[in-house]
Amino acid sequence: ICLVDDHRPVFISSGFLTDIELALKISMETTIKNKQPEPIFKADQISRKLIQNNKDTKGE
Repeated sequence: ICLVDDHRPVFISSGFLTDIELALKISMETTIKNKQPEPIFKADQISRKLIQNNKDTKGE
């Protein structure tokens, strides 16, 4: 499904205790300006910062 105009489609699937309708509803309601739903976008940003900080402390 394309969540934002002019972006490639993203894959959305149901998860534990959810169905596809709920997964689509959550995705549509939480996609603000990015290709990904906002919770996934934020988690990705945080994980990238943690990886970078870990590399910095190890001197890589």
